[in-house]
Amino acid sequence: CLDQVKTAGGQMNQQVFWEMDCVNRTLDVTGTGEVPAAPWKAIPFTSDEARAFSHITVSDGITGFAKGFGYSTQVLEVGKDFQAEVYDGVQEAYIFSPENPHGATYEGCLYSKDFSRLLNCPSHQDNPNLHPDVKIIAKYAFHSNPIDQLILPWGVTTIEDWAFQFFATGKITNVILPDTVTSMQQDNTGGKDCRILFTYSRSNKAVDSVIANLRDEH
Repeated sequence: CLDQVKTAGGQMNQQVFWEMDCVNRTLDVTGTGEVPAAPWKAIPFTSDEARAFSHITVSDGITGFAKGFGYSTQVLEVGKDFQAEVYDGVQEAYIFSPENPHGATYEGCLYSKDFSRLLNCPSHQDNPNLHPDVKIIAKYAFHSNPIDQLILPWGVTTIEDWAFQFFATGKITNVILPDTVTSMQQDNTGGKDCRILFTYSRSNKAVDSVIANLRDEH
């Protein structure tokens, strides 16, 4: 925002409207349909830092963000029509309306509606507490800062490729895998080169066959 502006508002297109509190760094988006890409063209920002918010609230009627939305926020709160999509800009927590049929949230993380599939853990969560009913760790579930120790709950059965992508800071994340894992794919992420230490029982052949002697090319 311009230095002297405390609040602002306008339209992103004919169906999507915005209101911003420039002091508290909050953005409210209302209307219908998808929020367009590069919406800052409709908002008087002066720098990339001005695209970082503490809280973005999306009303009922908004279905999602187009690719290239380009904002970051500590908290993303959405209404009942928002699709359960992964948005890399969320740092601390997702909040989904209880009426939303597409997804649900627990301790700030985004899941399928029945909590069986972890879709995304916000990038700045230091000690994520995962839902006890989660069964699948989905692609891009962790695209985040390194975590000292990540314990997957007993009952997790499936880990998809690209599930663990921790930012390169030199810090190692210890991922502890339960013996309930029966399917794991790590063709593109994981292992020593990605600064991940997997801890698991050698008796779990499904995991050991994937991780043993793994070195990642990325």
